[in-house]
Amino acid sequence: MKILPVANLYTPNSGFKRRRENSSLSVKQPPTAAIPAENYRANFLPSFTSLKFKEGENNYCDTSFFRDYETLEAAAKILKRNFPHGTDILDFASSNGEEAVSLYAILNSGQKGKYKILCFDKSQNIIDIANKGVYTVYNGVSEDGFLLMDELKDKRNRKLKAYFDKMMEEVPAPSHKINDEHFMNFISQMFEYEFKIKHYKIRDEYKDNFKFNVGDINDIEKLYPEKQAGAILFRNAFYIPTHNLALNEYNMNVRDDINKQEVVDKIIDKVYEKLLPGGLFIMGDNEKDHVFLADENLTEAETLFIPLYCASIYICPPVYRALARDKRFKTVYGKTIDCAMGKTGIFTVWQKNK
Repeated sequence: MKILPVANLYTPNSGFKRRRENSSLSVKQPPTAAIPAENYRANFLPSFTSLKFKEGENNYCDTSFFRDYETLEAAAKILKRNFPHGTDILDFASSNGEEAVSLYAILNSGQKGKYKILCFDKSQNIIDIANKGVYTVYNGVSEDGFLLMDELKDKRNRKLKAYFDKMMEEVPAPSHKINDEHFMNFISQMFEYEFKIKHYKIRDEYKDNFKFNVGDINDIEKLYPEKQAGAILFRNAFYIPTHNLALNEYNMNVRDDINKQEVVDKIIDKVYEKLLPGGLFIMGDNEKDHVFLADENLTEAETLFIPLYCASIYICPPVYRALARDKRFKTVYGKTIDCAMGKTGIFTVWQKNK
């Protein structure tokens, strides 16, 4: 069965009711067989939790080293080709910087350009942890647990571990708290004698390539006022300003009074202005950033009803529509994921047209 992106609807036998024959968005079909679907474990089991948050902050920082590595690798190849001498990269909703470190580690393989990653997160607590510069890797449920193994049979994991070892060095456990104690106690008891945890820092020769500050993507003009960047990351975070939920999280209290398209349009307009020609906008693969529950302001022709969840979604995802408007961006990398609707094609790397 051909796997189609959300924007192009689904096959007739997939259990979805078509309200419209075709979407108005014209985008390139992502590959459907080259990359296996993700299991989304990382969306629910975080690599670390940022202890106690202020009201309104996201309680779980679901991140890990080399999460959605395929997207980061695809982006790194284009960045090295388009900006061989380096460029600034902005990472919003950066958490503690594990994905920024992962991207830099890939960029740093082979030829070395002057890439600098400026990381911003809305949480002061997270930024404080990031600036202390110590990271944890543990096995069991974290997707980067393979980095603790001395011998790896999988060729892909050996390559990622080589990237990691070049960038990071092991350090003793710090005096400050990084991981939530209750969560870590639960995990360590679950795996008993097999549980292992190590601490790392960025090697001194690379640490100046990262800066961590409090910031929100809506304030990108103030945070980065004078220049344009070669890439902007906003991974697995669109669901926060849009209050979007996954279909299997749908409940009667869902916010359908927010015009998600307007929220997304404002963000993408700012992203477009801050990217260099040929620059990249890099998304994550969380379904909540690609499949959007419908708003009350949408017409029936703009929605697709999902009987299984008694919910309607946007036929054309707001993010895709905003990026493709006036041919400002083109898709350069797509993949398939497992989500509430089954295997679905999504686009995670978009390039600003010159």
